[in-house]
Amino acid sequence: MGITNVGSRFLESDVYKRRPIETARSASDSRRDSELPEIRGFPNRERAIKEKEKKALKTVLDAHADAAKENEVKAEGQLSTEKAEEGPSLGQTRSNQRSNSQVMRRPRELTSPTSKVVAKEKASLVPKLPKSEIKTPTKPTASIPERNEEDEAGGEEEKVPDSKGDVPTKKSVKRTRETIGNMDAKLTESVRRKIHMAYQNISDLEVWKKKHRLPPETKVYIVMGGYPDLKNALDSRGWVENPDSNSVCFDLKWTLMSRDIEYDSLNDSQVVNHFEKNTAITTKVGLAKNLRNLIWFNNVDIDTFYPRCFDLADVYDHQDFLEEFKAVKAEALLKNFMIKWEQEQGRAALAKDENFLMQTRVALDVCGRRVKDLDEIIDDPRECECTLVSADEWRILSMDEVDAETLAKRRHEAWYKKLTKKFNGPKKKKKKSKKKKEKKNQEQPEEDEAKAEPEEEGEEEEPVEEKKEEDSLLELSKSVRETLEALKNKFPQYTINGTRNIWIAKPAALSRGRGIAMFGNLTELLDHVKGKESQWVAQKYIENPLIIRGRKFDIRQWVLVRDWNPLEVWFYAECYVRFGAEQYDPTKFGNKFAHLTNNSIVKYSEHFDTSEIEGNMWTCAEFAAFLKEMTGRDVFEEEIQPRMKQIVVWSLECVQDMVESRRNTVELYGYDFMVDDDLKPWLIEINSSPAMDYSTTVTERLVKLVMEDTAKVIVDYASARKKERRKIDTGLFEMIHRGSEVTEQVKTVGLDLFCEGKALTKKKGLVKPTNVELKLK
Repeated sequence: MGITNVGSRFLESDVYKRRPIETARSASDSRRDSELPEIRGFPNRERAIKEKEKKALKTVLDAHADAAKENEVKAEGQLSTEKAEEGPSLGQTRSNQRSNSQVMRRPRELTSPTSKVVAKEKASLVPKLPKSEIKTPTKPTASIPERNEEDEAGGEEEKVPDSKGDVPTKKSVKRTRETIGNMDAKLTESVRRKIHMAYQNISDLEVWKKKHRLPPETKVYIVMGGYPDLKNALDSRGWVENPDSNSVCFDLKWTLMSRDIEYDSLNDSQVVNHFEKNTAITTKVGLAKNLRNLIWFNNVDIDTFYPRCFDLADVYDHQDFLEEFKAVKAEALLKNFMIKWEQEQGRAALAKDENFLMQTRVALDVCGRRVKDLDEIIDDPRECECTLVSADEWRILSMDEVDAETLAKRRHEAWYKKLTKKFNGPKKKKKKSKKKKEKKNQEQPEEDEAKAEPEEEGEEEEPVEEKKEEDSLLELSKSVRETLEALKNKFPQYTINGTRNIWIAKPAALSRGRGIAMFGNLTELLDHVKGKESQWVAQKYIENPLIIRGRKFDIRQWVLVRDWNPLEVWFYAECYVRFGAEQYDPTKFGNKFAHLTNNSIVKYSEHFDTSEIEGNMWTCAEFAAFLKEMTGRDVFEEEIQPRMKQIVVWSLECVQDMVESRRNTVELYGYDFMVDDDLKPWLIEINSSPAMDYSTTVTERLVKLVMEDTAKVIVDYASARKKERRKIDTGLFEMIHRGSEVTEQVKTVGLDLFCEGKALTKKKGLVKPTNVELKLK
């Protein structure tokens, strides 16, 4: 065997397939270590073992080669003298000689580039000994033993002379072969680089297959960024991996980032997993802006499934956000008024809270303007202002909020306290003497009595105009109730607005919940994003989420797109539910473990391992069973999942003319949904290259299924004929939409409607108006 076929064996070995190099280390290494007690004190034990292996291998190989030549000469002599007498036995001896010579034959010249690199590396491992140190082995006196059945059964061991004249056994030959195998496994990363260097200039896939001795019909793939389950699925179909991620020789390339794909150098037959310009929906800013174009493709209001979101870096979006924040603030004040009015204790408190009543009356005026139609606002001469909320009105509405001056003082005090604690250390509490405590306890009852006296006097006083105030509050409550009812009928997001006016600030460039902050104060929100380098979006927080066992949750849904023109959408039948790690409390904005559900965040919570929900995740079957027990019907199958399918198609239709459509391109998306207490799903965001790691037992099972079913769609289904595709197994992926091909792109960006004409002039007699044209640009 030797290293004759080391080049071909290396191509088939685990080393070339980019697997851990040390996995081929056999048990003989530990045995060989125990046989070297004389070098235990050597500074570099591994190096000493390697040097001894080189010398032993060189000596044994030379001895085997010389012994093979001597055996051939002796066998030829025996053939010439004993041909007539021992014909059959000589034939058997000749076959034994051929087998022995094949085992111990010198390696032939390697011609392929890979074999040359490996042979050169092997030669460097075997030291060149000077001629003076090479000893000629003595000639064996015994004749060549004949192979019999006992030898085949493991009886007497085959004897081969070594350099010292002794006869080595089969174990020594086996050990030599194991040493060669270990040397194959211990090839360094430099050898692998040399092999890739030999093939890096190959740009033809067929040439690449020939160099690697692969059949022409073999399919080649490149997978970057992990995805072991996809690799296993492709390997089971007979595909071969190209370990060079920068190579252009592949039939399919699956990457984590779209920047790893060179679209300009792709052939029409090559399959990749990212579309160009897919950021139109996979970024927070792109999704927020492009969903507004849905009206051009489908008559659907995005406010029915997507919480309002604004790009704070855009001047117009920033102005719209300020107006929306103030309007929802007024709506929240009216809701709080009705909550207090419906409580008996709250009514008594309302009459005394003059500031809150003033805020309510201003909020009623603002919300009254919101529910008016555009024609009514234009015809009303009093509505001359362009803004919905004036500066004076906002000064009253924001009386309970922190202003910029107060916020600056708070920050300064927090900074000073932190600085003092850092340099001076925590202050030590002084122990009070017993005498001071007794005096304080004696003085405390006297103070309480003094405070109680004016309260008693105040209770005796009655307001003079109590009836008038009750009548005015009653009329105010009726107006507030009517206005809230009108807001509910006009605005689809009335229920998610809540009573606290909470908004989320998200950095547009980050994912997995990083950098997200919640605010109920406009000054604090603007101060948070001010001066930051990254782009920020502000999105309305869903204030009425469905709570399960005291936890907030969201849904991760997989969607596969095979083509954009015509649009072909595949929906995965199974999803999973992610829970927050701690109890949900809307008043605690800073507790990210309660408001965020990303596993990359909640796994750091102290309560993650002790949660009653294992791994803080549910399968869709567990979620559906919970809803069925709560409502008495299968809400998930009948309402939630069908609605999610509609939202997926709508979100993709709005960017159909923006994403670069290419044949043989697919992309897997991760949709995030939330469900409110009315069991209505809301789209939160769309992720490209969703996480496919085994974070919990739920994801471990689902990820394996999704990757296997993805291979069924992009390989089995795509390669089948159109007539046979109905019979192809696509796993849990279901095609939910296949649109018609779009020949012309709809101009949805830069649309501007304006009126062009001349002013009317008064003339004697009849006035002839000029023509007014309506142009579309």
